Amino acid sequence: MSAPPIAGPEGDLVIWAQTQQAAALQPLADRFGKEHGVKVTVAPQSVNTQQAYVSATNAGKGPDLVVGASDWLGNLVQNGVVAPVPLTQAQKALFQPAALEAVNYDGRPYGLPYATENLVLFRNTELAPNAPTTFEDLAAAGQGAVKDGKSEIPLALPIGQQGNAYALKPLFTSAGGYLFAAKADGGYDTADLGVGARAGGTWSPCSPSASRCSRCCSCSPRR
Repeated sequence: MSAPPIAGPEGDLVIWAQTQQAAALQPLADRFGKEHGVKVTVAPQSVNTQQAYVSATNAGKGPDLVVGASDWLGNLVQNGVVAPVPLTQAQKALFQPAALEAVNYDGRPYGLPYATENLVLFRNTELAPNAPTTFEDLAAAGQGAVKDGKSEIPLALPIGQQGNAYALKPLFTSAGGYLFAAKADGGYDTADLGVGARAGGTWSPCSPSASRCSRCCSCSPRR
């Protein structure tokens, strides 16, 4: 994400990234610096990078760029610590539309996506040799493994004490669920809240008060 212009040594660029990311980014930064005749420093951040960035930038001591999750964007824009990134249509075409949408705020890009994350469902082929084609098949195969004494739970999900919307979103959206309805211009209609709504049925992936998933009866318990 791009910070608002702050006076600094001409030709130098400073990038903040979390410690795990910095080591991987520095060789790329060195190559960029060599090609463009600038010094690029990737400064690892071991504390709350988002809050540290907001505080430092408001004090005029922030970096030129910060590497962070797309869900930081609302907070950063509202604090005035990021600036829009001008992109041509040709440049936008270099990115996956969903990835570029994630760094847009009110229709304007405030950063460039460099990676996307995907959630993966792993199947133990010894317990479930045939890949299920529906969620019902998956639940039945898992429950069969439990009934046969081969497994303690049919489906393991990271739920936690407060729930885990990130891990449950694929199940939620596959059943027609959504957070906010999408508008024609690519924004979101905050008046149309999909959480808790019923689209042609009463299915809910997990009951709020239950310790186990109500859909497949014995998913991994909350811890």
